[in-house]
Amino acid sequence: MVVGRWAKLVCSAAVAAAGFLPLSGCSGSVELYSGLSESDANDIVATLAAQNIEAGKSPAKQGFVVSVPQGEFGSAIGLLRANGLPRSAYAGMGDVFKKDGMISTPTEEHARYIYALSQELERTLTGIDGIVMARVHPVLPERLAPGEPLQVAACAVLIKYRPGWDSGLYEDRVRRLVVSSIPGLANAPANNISIVFVPADPAPAALPASASAIQPAERRTSRQLAVAALLIALAAAIVVLCRDGLRPHAKRALGRVRREKKSGRG
Repeated sequence: MVVGRWAKLVCSAAVAAAGFLPLSGCSGSVELYSGLSESDANDIVATLAAQNIEAGKSPAKQGFVVSVPQGEFGSAIGLLRANGLPRSAYAGMGDVFKKDGMISTPTEEHARYIYALSQELERTLTGIDGIVMARVHPVLPERLAPGEPLQVAACAVLIKYRPGWDSGLYEDRVRRLVVSSIPGLANAPANNISIVFVPADPAPAALPASASAIQPAERRTSRQLAVAALLIALAAAIVVLCRDGLRPHAKRALGRVRREKKSGRG
C-alpha cells in the first residue's frame, strides 16, 4: 500500500532524528595540545580558566592532553600564544653531552657546547615573569685557523614579552646575566651584545563568565527543542497516516459483521 510505504518512510525519519538528539545536546570538545608535562598542562588549564575558557586535562600514554570546547578552540590558541604556552622544551648540559659511547670531533663538541649554553640561557630568561619567549645566539671566542687572531665573543638575544611589561627596567639585568654566562663576553666591546625586545600579540578579550557559561547551554537547548519538535511532528504524521490507512479496513470489517448479522436473522 502507498500509505504503508509512507508510514515506513516517516518511521525511518523519526529514528534518524532520535539518533541525532543525543549528539545535538553536546557541544563536543577538541584536543588542544598533547604530550604535555603535568606542569605545562596545569599552567594551560589555569590560564584558560582565568579567561573563562573551560579546559580539561587528562593523562595519556605520553604526558597529558588538554582539551577545550570546540567553539573555544581559536580563542584558546590565541590566548596561549600571547602567554607563551606551552613552554618550549629546553635541553640541558646533561642532555646534550650524554655519554653514548661515540667519539665526537672537536668541531662537534664545540657546536654542542654552544647549543647547550644557548638552551640554558633561554630557560633562565623565560623564567623571568613577563618574558614569553627568549632566543640566545652566542658566539664563543675561538681561533679559526692557526696563527689567526682569536675571534671575540659576541651574543644576540631576542626576547618576546607580554604587553605592559617594562622592558627598559630589565634590559640591564638581562645584559649582565648574558655577559656573566658566556665565556669571554665580559672583555668584549659593548656593541658585541645585541638585545632586542618585541611585544607579544595581545591576548584576545575574554567573554564574561556569565556569557561563556550561558551561551553554550542556550545553543544546546535550542537544538534539543528543534529536534523534539521534529519528533513530535513525525509522530503526529505517523498517527494520521496509520489512521487513514486503517480506515478502509475497518469499514470493510464492519460491513462484513453487519451482513453476517442480517444473514443470521434471515
